[in-house]
Amino acid sequence: MEQQQRNQKIAQHQQQQQNEEVEEIQHGPFPVEQLQASGIAALDIKKLKDAGLCTVESVAYSPRKELLQIKGISEAKVDKIIEAGTSLPH
Repeated sequence: MEQQQRNQKIAQHQQQQQNEEVEEIQHGPFPVEQLQASGIAALDIKKLKDAGLCTVESVAYSPRKELLQIKGISEAKVDKIIEAGTSLPH
């Protein structure tokens, strides 16, 4: 009986640690590479990084005009990037 209680406490402790680890993962800043999950091409992500935008938050809060100045990023891509950046949790 005591062994069962100890095992149960150990299992609860391990579950609590896993939950805490998941919470840590979910807090930003998020790397800009996460935009790939929303359909942004790897080449476009490289262009964003080369322009100094290394996090999803930096992209989401950049003025549209600033994003349009990045060489190789069209207006349609800017709209898609902004949508992707603001739809991810941050």
